Amino acid sequence: MIEPPIPSRSPLAQLVFLISGGAEITKVSETPVAGNGLPYCYVEVTGSTGTQYVVYAYEKEAAKLHEMAINIMNKKENAFDIDY
Repeated sequence: MIEPPIPSRSPLAQLVFLISGGAEITKVSETPVAGNGLPYCYVEVTGSTGTQYVVYAYEKEAAKLHEMAINIMNKKENAFDIDY
């Protein structure tokens, strides 16, 4: 079962929270733009207990979430260095 995102946190803060708690990214949307032209990104994350989460963002935050998730997956040293 996929859990809803963590309420009252920005998508970037949700992702940082989950990853810092030992979760791993299992899927990132291929592009931060939806078919209707509205910028959109989702990231599937699996926690250490097997619980799955989906973090999603729209508009300006979509590109930032996509960039951060790709950087984390590629184990870039500065993966969390994105303004949010």
